[in-house]
Amino acid sequence: MVFGTPERVAALARIIDSLFVIDFNALRFHGDEAAAAASLDFAVNVRLSRPPAWLREILVRGIDSLGAYPNAKAAREAVAEHHCVQPDQVMLLSGAAEGFALLPRLQPRLATVVHPSFTEPEYALRAAGVPVQRWILDPPFCLNSGSAAGAGSGELGDIGKAGPGELGDMVVIGNPTNPTGVLHSRADLLRLADRTKYLVVDEAFMDLSPDESVIGSGAIVLRSLTKTWGLAGLRCGYMIADAEIIAHLERERPHWPLGTLQLLAIEYAVGAEVGPLYEEMAAQRTEMAAYLTSHGWNVWPSQAPFLLVNPPPGPDPEVQRVRLAERGVAVRRCDTFPGLDKTFWRLAVRDAAAVATLEAHRKEIAW
Repeated sequence: MVFGTPERVAALARIIDSLFVIDFNALRFHGDEAAAAASLDFAVNVRLSRPPAWLREILVRGIDSLGAYPNAKAAREAVAEHHCVQPDQVMLLSGAAEGFALLPRLQPRLATVVHPSFTEPEYALRAAGVPVQRWILDPPFCLNSGSAAGAGSGELGDIGKAGPGELGDMVVIGNPTNPTGVLHSRADLLRLADRTKYLVVDEAFMDLSPDESVIGSGAIVLRSLTKTWGLAGLRCGYMIADAEIIAHLERERPHWPLGTLQLLAIEYAVGAEVGPLYEEMAAQRTEMAAYLTSHGWNVWPSQAPFLLVNPPPGPDPEVQRVRLAERGVAVRRCDTFPGLDKTFWRLAVRDAAAVATLEAHRKEIAW
């Protein structure tokens, strides 16, 4: 176990970091790089290839207002109303990733990032000089299933046994977690919040998962609209936190940080009906998991619009992944996620025809 004040733990984290080489390129690798030349994309977790017709119409009409400076009031109020919070608890973001880049302004003395998870928060904190320790969750990737600190050694143990200051004054976790698909309970996250000053929860996929959101609990929550509504190229997200935190983080942002079309997308998409999209995705996920399992894949349980998998035994998984890419089939490598290796892939949930095509290509490559 690691014991001591936050200052002593932060000092230890710096020492451990000096003993391990942090691969910043790996932390900044994302699925869009794998999918760039693909004709069949399982690497990017965006459900729609373009915004739905009703949202496109709104955005097209918005072009006529581009001569005026953007006004964020309506979009901020729409987010606040949807989540039953006050407008001063909302910060509109150019994608949820912008929110991670703002976290160092809270000046944490030590941050714990729970892995495997989206790596952009760790990159942003490390790039700003914040000491970071990793809490690695072993399979099945739940909060009581494993541990590690620093860049890869030193135990943190069960969160319920964490000592004073052991987690630092910021903890970052995804829910549901990318790439594992694990959905932590709100109760577990609130217990985690009791052991740190700032609990940061990445809820980018929560609108397509059972609701375990911690919005309104005092946690810092980041949400994305790009995954569900086909807006990855427009960059639309938001943060919800205590008003004092929002005010502090807003203070050094540039004026007009979001453009008119981003604000329109947020205003109209945040409260849009996601029920049919969720039902379609969940049905596809069940069918996809059953199909892959029947063909020898190991499929980890998921509550998200993607699956963490191990391909069937055979040629090296990395060789298979590269050969699939040469055929225009993109899967997300997972060795860039701390705690996983090249035997894991992440697959976006797709329809039955796409999944059958993936397996047909893999079989040809494997044999």
